[in-house]
Amino acid sequence: MTTARAPRAPRAPRAPRKTAQKTTDKPDFEVSTIEFRNAKFTFPKLQAYWPTRAIQCFQRGSATDRMDGIELLLGPEQWARFNEVAPLAGEFHAFYFGAFLPAANADVLGTGDDSDTDADSADKGSTEA
Repeated sequence: MTTARAPRAPRAPRAPRKTAQKTTDKPDFEVSTIEFRNAKFTFPKLQAYWPTRAIQCFQRGSATDRMDGIELLLGPEQWARFNEVAPLAGEFHAFYFGAFLPAANADVLGTGDDSDTDADSADKGSTEA
C-alpha cells in the first residue's frame, strides 16, 4: 500500500545573483580615459584586467579583429556610444591609432602620465598637442 506524501511548503525566493559591476560603481582598478569627439571612453589600464577574448583579438592584428577587441574592451554601453560618434571604419581607425593605441602603449610601457588622452587633434589630422 502506498501512502500519499504531504505537499511541500513553498520555498522562499532566492536572492538575485550578483551580476557584473554596474557602470555607476567605481571599478577596483585604475582606468585609462580617452576623449574622442567629445565623448569619453574608459578601459582598464592594466591588461591583466582586460577580457581575454579582447587580448586574443588584438594579437590576431587584422582590422576586423581590432574592432572586435575594442568592442569587447569597451563593453556594450561604451561600444554603442562609440558607434554614435564614429560610425564609419575610417573614424574607427582614427580612434584606434590616434587615441587608443597611444594610451594603451603608454599604460603598458609606463610612459604615460595620469592625464586623459585627448584624440580630437589626432582625429582632425592636426599636429597640435
